[in-house]
Amino acid sequence: MASPQTENGYTKIANELLDALARIRLSGEETQVFMVILRKTYGFKKKSDKITLSQFTKLTGINRQNVYRAIKKLVDKNIVIKKDYSRLVSYEIQKDYSKWRPLSKKITVINIDSSCNQKRFGVSSKKITPSTKETNTKETNTKETYTKETISAEIDIQLSQLLIDLMLKNNPRSSIIKNLTEKQQKTWIDACRLMREKDERTPQEVEAIIRFSQSDEFWKSNILSMPKLREKFDQLWLKARKSKHSGIREWYEQQEKKYGKREGL
Repeated sequence: MASPQTENGYTKIANELLDALARIRLSGEETQVFMVILRKTYGFKKKSDKITLSQFTKLTGINRQNVYRAIKKLVDKNIVIKKDYSRLVSYEIQKDYSKWRPLSKKITVINIDSSCNQKRFGVSSKKITPSTKETNTKETNTKETYTKETISAEIDIQLSQLLIDLMLKNNPRSSIIKNLTEKQQKTWIDACRLMREKDERTPQEVEAIIRFSQSDEFWKSNILSMPKLREKFDQLWLKARKSKHSGIREWYEQQEKKYGKREGL
C-alpha cells in the first residue's frame, strides 16, 4: 500500500506556474515527459538537468520514439528549453510562461522571421483517415497503418529541422536556409524518408550523422542539405566512427554487440 510522505521528499513549484500549466493544452505523453523534467530539476532544487532518453523511457513507460516526439513538441511550444552537449542533453523548464506558445493545428510549411533565426518545418496534428468505407477489421488495420505513417513523417520533419537548426547555429545568415523553398523542403523530407525506408538507416543513425556533419570542420561546409547527407552517408559514417567526439563510435560498438556487424559499414 502506497503512503507518500513529504518527509521522504517533495517538489517545490510556484502556484502561478501550476496555474499556467492548467491553462495550456498538452498531450498525455507531453505531460508525462514534462513531469519527468520537473521532477529531475525542481525536485532536486536545480534549474536544469541532463536526462537521457533511456531515463525518460524508464520513468514514463513510453518508448524512445514517442519520448523524442513529446520532447520536440514541448521545445517547439517553448515550455521546455533543450541544450545539447557533447554526449548528453540538458533540459530546463521555461519559467517565463508568457513565452509559452501553443502550436496551431493547421498545417504550415515554414515560418521565417526577418533575421532567419526561426525556420520551421510544419507538422500536421490532424489524423489521416481512409477515404473509402471498409469493414471494421480493415478500418482498424488502416488506422494503425496511417498512424505509423504519420509518426514516420513527423520523424522525417524533426530530423530535417535538426539539420536546419544546426546549420543556422554554424551560420545564422545562411542563404541556403533563408531561400529554402517549399519544393526543396519536401525534397529534404523525402531524402530522409528514403534513408529510413530504402537505405535502412534508423532515425538514431540519421540523427547521429546530422550532428557529426555539422560539428566537423570539413563536413559542415559540404553537407548543406538532406539529399547531400544521404549521398555522403557512408563516407560520413566511416569518418564519424573514428571521431572520438561524435559519440557514434561507442553507439555503433553497442549495436554490433547486440545485432552483429552490418555489411558495408
